[in-house]
Amino acid sequence: MEFTIKHDRPPRKQIREGTFRTVEELGKFKNDKLMASLEKAGISIFDLMKNFQ
Repeated sequence: MEFTIKHDRPPRKQIREGTFRTVEELGKFKNDKLMASLEKAGISIFDLMKNFQ
């Protein structure tokens, strides 16, 4: 089953200006958006992880 999740990405200008000072901050932003979109879709991250074990 394939599905795509659109999430907000900070504009390139914002990344270049250094609003996200570290890669970790940018990764956390993306991770938070991913988790929020999975919750909207009603998909539990733990159910997804069970499928990969």
